[in-house]
Amino acid sequence: MSNQVFEVFVILKRGDPATHVGSVVAPDPVLALHEAKETYVRRTACVSLWVVPRSAITAFAPEDEILFQAAFTRDYRQAGYFTRHERQPVGPAPEPDGQSGETLAVSRGGAVS
Repeated sequence: MSNQVFEVFVILKRGDPATHVGSVVAPDPVLALHEAKETYVRRTACVSLWVVPRSAITAFAPEDEILFQAAFTRDYRQAGYFTRHERQPVGPAPEPDGQSGETLAVSRGGAVS
């Protein structure tokens, strides 16, 4: 049986995502798991250790980068959009004739005084 390359993923704590830590070469998944344990988590505690044959992983090539670009610019849908743009101060609206308007007080009953 020939050796194959296995990619190694580790979950350090419950709730954490799996993190790629490296790869090992082994003839089968069981030996790859033992090799990964000795190589990557011998001195650190982990919750889970995964080995995946490299041939089982499907990924886009770096040349396919255009597939991940947004079709339209919709910055407002990004989480950081509103913090990147300066907020304009909001003040009283100017009166159409250039003079300040009369202030109206509205009571709780809805009557204007």
